[in-house]
Amino acid sequence: RESLALALRRLTPQDRFNVIQFNSYTSKLFSNAVPVNGRTQQEAQSYARNLRANGGTEIAGALDAALIGSDNPNAIRQVVFMTDGSVGNEEELFGIIRKKLGDSRLFTIGIGAAPNSYFMTKAAEFGHGTFTYIGKVEEVSEKMSSLFRKLENPVLTNISIDLPGAIEGETWPKQLPDLYAGEPVMLSAALKDIGAEMTLTGNNGAAKWQTKLSLAINKNESGVGVLWARKKIGSLIDHAHNNPDEAKQAIITTALDHHLVSKYTSLVAVDVTPSGPSDAGLKTGAVPTNLPEGWNHEAVFGQLPQTATPAELNLLIGLMLLMIASGFWLHPSATSTKRPLALPQSQARVLIDRSDNEQSNLISPRNKSANHQTQYTALDRRPSDVGRRMANRPRRLYSRQGAIRAISDAQVLGQSLAGAKEVKPWPWADTWPVARLEMFRLGVDQFVLAGASGRTLAFGPGHLTGSPLPAEQGNTVFSGHRDTHFKFLQHLQLGDEVFITAADGAQFRYEISSAAVVNYQDTRVTMGSDDRKLTLVTCYPFRSINPGGDKRYVVIANYLPPRETNRVRRKRMLAVI
Repeated sequence: RESLALALRRLTPQDRFNVIQFNSYTSKLFSNAVPVNGRTQQEAQSYARNLRANGGTEIAGALDAALIGSDNPNAIRQVVFMTDGSVGNEEELFGIIRKKLGDSRLFTIGIGAAPNSYFMTKAAEFGHGTFTYIGKVEEVSEKMSSLFRKLENPVLTNISIDLPGAIEGETWPKQLPDLYAGEPVMLSAALKDIGAEMTLTGNNGAAKWQTKLSLAINKNESGVGVLWARKKIGSLIDHAHNNPDEAKQAIITTALDHHLVSKYTSLVAVDVTPSGPSDAGLKTGAVPTNLPEGWNHEAVFGQLPQTATPAELNLLIGLMLLMIASGFWLHPSATSTKRPLALPQSQARVLIDRSDNEQSNLISPRNKSANHQTQYTALDRRPSDVGRRMANRPRRLYSRQGAIRAISDAQVLGQSLAGAKEVKPWPWADTWPVARLEMFRLGVDQFVLAGASGRTLAFGPGHLTGSPLPAEQGNTVFSGHRDTHFKFLQHLQLGDEVFITAADGAQFRYEISSAAVVNYQDTRVTMGSDDRKLTLVTCYPFRSINPGGDKRYVVIANYLPPRETNRVRRKRMLAVI
């Protein structure tokens, strides 16, 4: 943020600019580049202050948005790319740069220990710019000031060389970078005749520039040949996509002639004193690695959603206050003639009677939990008991789910099923229904909303952003509060079926296969999958009075083929009715 803020302060009224942020997604501050003035500067500075690291380092979308692939002879278009994240898909990104660079200049800035220096250097090279590395926060001002002095003072652009026709030789790199103040351009050449002159040409602003450079050399340096060979190999690798077979052979020949390690050649060390028995098998396994210095685990990998509220704690405090008030009411002063009002027996009994059983943190098979199921059903269906209202707390005390259900059932989901997208239940809502979740044995029928923020989960279960929607292949992740909408997870059994209706009306059936208690940082449960499955996440333990915590209860359900899905659903619905 400090680097971006410094860059924004260096802009002048003659410039036009835009800010593009990227992590797991890409977004622009303005739809297009805007002139620099007080309003746009203020908006950009506010935008920069509020940037937060969230998710991965998905660069492709940002490059695609920043590089427009056009030419404008009246202005120099400079793209400054800053990141403190690691990059892995270099070839894909290089392809975007080659295709869409146009007359833009790409400058890369790597901050901290994580950035891929190979990608950052090569991206700047392909983009006719430079790479700046900032290792510490204290270096931001110095390094950024140096970079912007270069941006503000390009000396030569579109540099090219011309050798006399009588001279045979190879020069590398074939495409020379622009020349900026304080940064030299290096060219290596292998020539058969060094007695002539070569011509350098370029653009100095709008004017053409030209000079001649003597090739006469008075002494022979032993390392120049190796330097030239490294430059040649590097350039061949950079442009191998044009003719990979020819480039590979040229790289091998050059590397062998100069005894260099390359992509296709190696220096091999043979161990003649093996330390292990020759017939012993080797074991392979993943080796845990540390994050780069300065990285935060939650900021990079995220965490499982916090699905607990302080409802249990608030209820306990309320009961304590009720007991204190009852004490004063039941023990009036000696002069009082009023009779004490006792609590009804059914209410007093229910306040201490908890028939929900939480003896196991894993789902039990059906044949081992009949008593559990009977107790839950009996408590849930007592029509006149206060315990019924407590057991059904999500439907009574949390009326917001009822409100969104009524609106969604009649309007929102209907519009979604009709093909509309992101139909919000009210104009200022920041979420919308994406699916319907039903579990007939426990009488569960809920709408799943987009996103898994605390604000969304107050209204219903949320779909974890980044995971596939039910109609898509992969691991669909829903999360909900343990004391309201996802309270029923503790009563699920192996083999239970869960039905999901997607926004397009498609219906999917899943079978509960496993459950586990995991740490909130263990995001492996939300990772992608080649198979279609459903993951339900809530906080754990269910009866904790503290919101949040470091444990999550995770239920996995495997996709079932659509065999007689409609008939089964009708049969179950009739049974429920």
